[in-house]
Amino acid sequence: MPPVLLLAARYIAIFVLVIALLLIFVRWRFPMKETQGTGSGAGGSRESELSYWRALWLMYRRARKRNRERDKDLKAIRRKRVLVVDPYEKSSKVLVWRLEQLGCNVTRVRTGFLALKHIREGAVFDAIISDSLLPDISATNFCDALADWDIPAVLVGVLKTRREELSRLEGKVGFLGKHYDPDDAAALAGRLIRNRLKVASP
Repeated sequence: MPPVLLLAARYIAIFVLVIALLLIFVRWRFPMKETQGTGSGAGGSRESELSYWRALWLMYRRARKRNRERDKDLKAIRRKRVLVVDPYEKSSKVLVWRLEQLGCNVTRVRTGFLALKHIREGAVFDAIISDSLLPDISATNFCDALADWDIPAVLVGVLKTRREELSRLEGKVGFLGKHYDPDDAAALAGRLIRNRLKVASP
């Protein structure tokens, strides 16, 4: 066999092997659920196989859409003035660093009353990201006070047991649970800014 054909055969074999491994990984990562009543024999098997790949394709498209929306949210928070309210510098350090990476002008305070004092004195913020357990004011009262200035706010570290108590603020305030990703907090603040701009635009 000529060397060129031998080399081409090797590349084709490697390509087929990579595709086979990729398919094995996909089937392992996204196992096909057993379906009942879809038919019997080879026809039912083919239909089941097609529905699996169709569901996988829809899952991929939804993930792409989520990623596009997340990129828009992060773009909306870029170079904005953000107030971070957290009594513990250590827990907010990564969040502040991530916001500064996005070009945000970040102000950090330790208590809710200090945050409200800044706003009452005329400081302007595009968004607020606050810990849900502040030492001087409850999350509900803090968000009610912020309603007078219509500033998008994100509460982080919200326990599941408190979600019901805060549910009436849904839409005006964003919530994240414990062990949140700073990118998620920034993206959620960006989404609230985008929603606010949509409402404000005619």
